[in-house]
Amino acid sequence: MEEAGQMLDVETFVPMLLQRGETESSSRLKRICLIGDHHQLPPVIKNMTFSKYSNLDQSLFTRLIRIGVPTIELIKQGRARVDIAKLHNWRDKDLGDLEHVSKKEKFLLSNPG
Repeated sequence: MEEAGQMLDVETFVPMLLQRGETESSSRLKRICLIGDHHQLPPVIKNMTFSKYSNLDQSLFTRLIRIGVPTIELIKQGRARVDIAKLHNWRDKDLGDLEHVSKKEKFLLSNPG
């Protein structure tokens, strides 16, 4: 599930529950991959009282990371130009660039407009 860091628990469970197997007691779902950055934006709860007292200010993804569920962390990025990616170094000093970022022409040209 992409952007799992912004998904509420119920938004995470619904796709899992919809994975019906051949029988009522089985499921086609064998594993799940949550993708996102739990340091970025949290889930959006519009009702402030509900948000504050229900602990829905953190996603299931964040909860799983906090209790120590094994994770794989990104060590190289391949979507931003090198000079733009360096702006993020204050937060993640070990994040490197994939080889194509420094070689492909579309990453070497300046941004239009």
